[in-house]
Amino acid sequence: FNFQRLIARKNERDGWVFRNRNQNPSSSGEVTGFMDLNQGLGLDVVPDWVVQRDLVTLSLKGNALRALPAEIALLTGLDLIEQGDARRRHLAALIAQLRGTLQLKRWKLLPSHTAIQPLLIGDNAETMVVANKLFERGLWVPGIRPPTVPAGTARLRITLSAAHSEAQVEALVAALMQLEREPA
Repeated sequence: FNFQRLIARKNERDGWVFRNRNQNPSSSGEVTGFMDLNQGLGLDVVPDWVVQRDLVTLSLKGNALRALPAEIALLTGLDLIEQGDARRRHLAALIAQLRGTLQLKRWKLLPSHTAIQPLLIGDNAETMVVANKLFERGLWVPGIRPPTVPAGTARLRITLSAAHSEAQVEALVAALMQLEREPA
């Protein structure tokens, strides 16, 4: 098989080709080599990629059909890269929503600008009770206790992702605020 994808970056045209060395797929259908790799795939390249679907060619011969999942995975990965900015913006909005709406008196949301938002509860037993009550409501927020964190700093590990919705974050905030008001 031959797989080729061309990209344009900063007014340059670089192409890379991913193909079997001898132009004849092995009997296992696995890729056996790389040729003509003109552009590294470092993170500095990702924001400037302009992927042109009409330049993607994939021709299969013989047993190469077995290697097709690798090409599908590669194309899916490139799709995710293309959608990355929107997904990062959505995740940032979810983080801001959580941090802006979670109003707590006893527990403390620790500083974090990442998808992991630690909620300090302190007591090991209370942390695990809250984690279990959240789980019963369909919210998986694991409790983190010593020795992973220092004694007296047990916490919930809230992990947001771009796959979450605003409604899910709203449900989490409401549940946490209600659980904090309940007796320890």
